[in-house]
Amino acid sequence: MPLLWLSLAFLAGILLAASFSMPTWAWALLCGLFLILGIIRSLLSRFYPQVGRPVPQLPFSLPGLPVSLVWIFLAFFLGGFRYQSVQPDLGDPGFIASYNDQEVEQVIVGTLVRPPDKRDTYTNLRMSVEKIKPIDGLQFAPISGLLLARVPAGGEWRYGDGVRLEGWLETPPEDEEFSYREYLAQRGIHSYMSRVKAELLLRDQGNPLLSAIYAFKARALHTVYRIYPDPEASLLTDVTQLHHCRQV
Repeated sequence: MPLLWLSLAFLAGILLAASFSMPTWAWALLCGLFLILGIIRSLLSRFYPQVGRPVPQLPFSLPGLPVSLVWIFLAFFLGGFRYQSVQPDLGDPGFIASYNDQEVEQVIVGTLVRPPDKRDTYTNLRMSVEKIKPIDGLQFAPISGLLLARVPAGGEWRYGDGVRLEGWLETPPEDEEFSYREYLAQRGIHSYMSRVKAELLLRDQGNPLLSAIYAFKARALHTVYRIYPDPEASLLTDVTQLHHCRQV
């Protein structure tokens, strides 16, 4: 039962941090404060009976609750700290989002971290970037982050491909009805290329285990469509395709 309360508090902290901006150091400070309070409470609970007096009613206790409020608040602020600490600094010159919306085409080299998301008129490529330079530049600069690039339909792309892209880096769009920017940010993507020239550099640069899993998945889908006609085949693959679309 205490673990349930602590888990709920941790998740609540994550939800608050996602909707309320507060510096990482502030979350860390609150975590430290409640950790100290928790230690004080534990020491009081341990040593007060030894001197023959009952433990006083502490302001961070609640009758009937299976765990002290101080530990619940600590779990809450730990959740906020955990969320905030993994958020990228979009202004960091070593992070790809700092190059968004510049008036110059960029050349980007990276590796595909997901299989291609193929649509009728285009294909989405999700890439971990490694280096970047202006299209008329001479030297690449190291960079990190994830990028979603929309390339023309077709092409034999697959997970682990080393890819070279040319185009304009953009901040993902948003409007009153739907925020594509927020949708991608939840997946760790803060940069977008909608007009791209893509070139394959190398094959099999990803994790061998993931490569095997994705290859097995592709063969399974091919087998389903070969054995069953539509709409049965589409019904069988809907769950897999929906999961893949949510990833990108």
